[in-house]
Amino acid sequence: MAEVAAVWVSPGGPCHHAYLLAPPRYKRSLSFVAGWSNTAGWWAITATACSIAGQYVTGIISLLNPGYVLQRWHQFLVYVVWSVGAWTINVFGSMLLDPLNRFSIFWSMAGALVICVVCLARTGTGPSRFQSGDFVFRQLVNRTGYPNGVAWMLGLLQSDFGLTASDGVLHIVEEMPRPHINAPRAMLLAVAIGASSSFIVLIVLLFVLTDLDAVIESGSGPLLQIIYQATRNSGAAVTLLMFPLISMGIAATGQLCAASRQTHTFAMDGGLPFSRFLSREASPRLGGVPWTALSLTTALVIIFGFVYLGSSSALNAILSSSVVTLEVSYAIPAALLLIRGRGVLDADLDEALTTDSDVGAVLAKERSQRGRKRRHFNLGPFGYAVNFGAVIFCVVTIVFFLLPPEVPVTASNMNYTSVVVALVMGAAGLTWIINGNEFEGPTGLRETLSKLNARTGMHQADAVADASSSAGEKGEGR
Repeated sequence: MAEVAAVWVSPGGPCHHAYLLAPPRYKRSLSFVAGWSNTAGWWAITATACSIAGQYVTGIISLLNPGYVLQRWHQFLVYVVWSVGAWTINVFGSMLLDPLNRFSIFWSMAGALVICVVCLARTGTGPSRFQSGDFVFRQLVNRTGYPNGVAWMLGLLQSDFGLTASDGVLHIVEEMPRPHINAPRAMLLAVAIGASSSFIVLIVLLFVLTDLDAVIESGSGPLLQIIYQATRNSGAAVTLLMFPLISMGIAATGQLCAASRQTHTFAMDGGLPFSRFLSREASPRLGGVPWTALSLTTALVIIFGFVYLGSSSALNAILSSSVVTLEVSYAIPAALLLIRGRGVLDADLDEALTTDSDVGAVLAKERSQRGRKRRHFNLGPFGYAVNFGAVIFCVVTIVFFLLPPEVPVTASNMNYTSVVVALVMGAAGLTWIINGNEFEGPTGLRETLSKLNARTGMHQADAVADASSSAGEKGEGR
């Protein structure tokens, strides 16, 4: 995605990338599928931050009050409060989003460092001992009822979730300086920093846990229980949990922002029901925030939370839904690069935007004669391997993440991701049947790409040409 964004940075993310990379006759349909998958994925992933925060809060209550009996509706209420709080900040405090995001980087990194140092220090000076390297790196504890291989694949969900949604930065590129450079850089750094820091924290937590059964059965949640086992002090454990808890609050606010921007962009393209209403901008008093799209996203996030009332594995269902739907949207552009060849990244705007197959064939021939463009971010000979690996990873994990988290399966522990995906695809199909003829793909994409290209200084000739053409059309109109 970062490589494609370096060529065509657009607020529609994978939805617009699918349109630009697809053959002329399939642009509308593939863009529509990618748009629905990505939009639904952002609705779901916003719900995850509120969900995790709710579990942290009820976990703190459980740890400090041993007699407390957790009810599912308790988590749901905290979940709703967190969702409404994120909506309030986005609507009335949009000017705080940038400083909050900057603060969250330092807060989360400092939190990871403090948690690791305190847990290691307390475990090393206490009566308990560190777990062995064999336990951390070789032993596999499988209580899912599945074979070990399947259980291992299911275990990828947490790490996959932690590193997904890297396209979030694309949905706010219109508010970003030098987007062709900064957006791909932010996407790569997010994955690199997240993967390295989370791996270190994970290893530390595995070394300092003392009672695995207590972690699995704990009503306070696994993270808080491990920290409590390491520190042997409930106050210290709760204090350390403030780092991830506050991070989840900031994450919920940022994810709601990105989700609402994607909803607004897709509505402007005509891909959603009631698109005219959802594509409205807010008044300048609210900082130009798309409040209708923001409010719809918040309402859908709250509706998502009703899963808590019917399933004991609600968090797993919400995590799976977000990862599965987002990965569908990620796999489409990667698959198109494999099918059509990576040379399509060298196409100019006329070829990328045309829906006429004959015109597209002529422009593609001209492209092959013209040669490759010089790009500041290019995977080069590794491109096909990366695209192939991305498609295979998405397909395999999507299949496994639809499975229930454990067997035997009951109504309570059922993975309702398949139901969510079916509802999303059903809504998309119904929208296509009713309004499909009105969906022409991304609207104003040429103007958007030209504006962002010109801001970065990339593809300057294309940007100047498009601007001149636009000015000429306005002059004729006058």
